[in-house]
Amino acid sequence: MVQAGIIAFILVAILMIVRYRLPGTIAVISLMGQAAATLAVVSGYFTVFPGSTLTLPGIAGIILGIGMGVDAKRYHRRAHQGGAVQEQDPRGALSTAASRWA
Repeated sequence: MVQAGIIAFILVAILMIVRYRLPGTIAVISLMGQAAATLAVVSGYFTVFPGSTLTLPGIAGIILGIGMGVDAKRYHRRAHQGGAVQEQDPRGALSTAASRWA
């Protein structure tokens, strides 16, 4: 089970780094931090939080959190590209993309 999760995370990381280059690398680093912090809290690494049992729904929640982070990155990139097609200025592209979502 653990090996499958590690292999899946590595495949997603490689895909994001190849597809999105620098922003993908930054996203992979942030996703690794999120997964490490979640597992540290669940395992009781921090003395403030007592350890808890990691059940199947808990594992699914961690995987869902990682998937939501990947999807958010993908949606943000597509919205930014849509604004960049109309605007040459990065600030204009971001404001155009943000106005579409509002």
